[in-house]
Amino acid sequence: MHRYADLAPLVGVQGNTEGMALHARQGAALVRRPHPAADIVAEIEAEATRALTGLNP
Repeated sequence: MHRYADLAPLVGVQGNTEGMALHARQGAALVRRPHPAADIVAEIEAEATRALTGLNP
């Protein structure tokens, strides 16, 4: 695969994948500021806990 080719990397691709296209698509427009992954996981966990607590009063 040529560097900066517009093809997305697929499962099993070998070689230097850093130069391959990584399409962000529409989701990139939703990012307001970067967050550490740990913060995102903690937020998801808190939301899930609140939702599940509401199902079993």
